[in-house]
Amino acid sequence: MKLTDRLTVRFASKLASTPQGRAHILNLASDAEGSDEGRIFDAIEGMVQDDALKKVVQRHREDELRHQKLFGDAAIRNGGKLHPAPPELRLLDRIDDKTGGFLSKPITTERDAAMAYLVLLVVEERALNQFALLEQAFRPVDPASADVFVQISKDEARHLRYCHAVAKKYLPDDTERQAEIVRLRQLEAEAFRENQMAMMDFAFEHNLMPGGFTQVMWGFLGNMGRALGGLPFTRFASEPLPALTPVGA
Repeated sequence: MKLTDRLTVRFASKLASTPQGRAHILNLASDAEGSDEGRIFDAIEGMVQDDALKKVVQRHREDELRHQKLFGDAAIRNGGKLHPAPPELRLLDRIDDKTGGFLSKPITTERDAAMAYLVLLVVEERALNQFALLEQAFRPVDPASADVFVQISKDEARHLRYCHAVAKKYLPDDTERQAEIVRLRQLEAEAFRENQMAMMDFAFEHNLMPGGFTQVMWGFLGNMGRALGGLPFTRFASEPLPALTPVGA
């Protein structure tokens, strides 16, 4: 496991050691699955004309709404209340800023549609990466929620195939599409690092971290992780693109 991932598990384990910390993580996950990714579906749905791909987009949206409820129910089970994520903890907003407000603009061309789904691709890759780490953090203290992370990860792995298929449909040039994936993974990793630091600040400012761990300590560990581990890329950044399978599979 990479150093940055080990630090994530350690921090998440401390945060997940209390019901309020678990509820915070689960509420953020619920909000991201619904409102954040829903913005992409809203933008792209009217652009997709192919019947098979329309079904893919609809199924993808329905999955994310189901995930939103699963995470939300888990947050409530831990005593939390569901609410929108604070603006400073919205990863998709940071990605949007780094892409020049791309997701805030109308999708009017096939390339726009491809780019929207490539943004969704790197978001889904991050979700798969983080859910595996959060499952480890939750397993000792909240096995039911740990199982939710495992269950949803199975869907997210299928969603990666959807993202690749839709992007290939509307941006068929393999070289250009691969270059965009590399570029967006870079921007996503930068945005994720910024979001991580904001999440750490938020956890300490709202007394979500148990005693014995200071913000100074975590700031030091975070700086060490950045110096030794570089940007927090997901494992997908070093893997070849998967062979495309039928989008309905």
